[in-house]
Amino acid sequence: MKEDIEQLRKLIRELNLEWLDEEIEEILTTGKLQQKEIFEGQGRTNRGIEQVSFSEKEQLETIVSALKNYFVTLPLVQTDIENTLFETLKIEKVKFYNDNEFEFKNVSKDTQKLSGLLNEVIK
Repeated sequence: MKEDIEQLRKLIRELNLEWLDEEIEEILTTGKLQQKEIFEGQGRTNRGIEQVSFSEKEQLETIVSALKNYFVTLPLVQTDIENTLFETLKIEKVKFYNDNEFEFKNVSKDTQKLSGLLNEVIK
């Protein structure tokens, strides 16, 4: 399973998604929180929280989930945004240049102004 984890992370880097690999590394390094019983003596216990490492299975599941979010969920969200814009603002096309820049095509001047304002806000 460890080899699978390493191969997936290598593939992510080969796809020039270093930022995604860095996010995964941070999550895996941080671990997860887990409830823990703390014995205080005389039969009394209290509950606390401790930070523990992910198992190899959980690490693999985390990586697969991140890949699913990037390659499946994110495009679906983009499509939903485009459909909403098409329906509400009567926009014919939205072109995404990168994570922080987009442009509306075939729209009124008011919608072009909105596009410019939105681009400024997300930068």
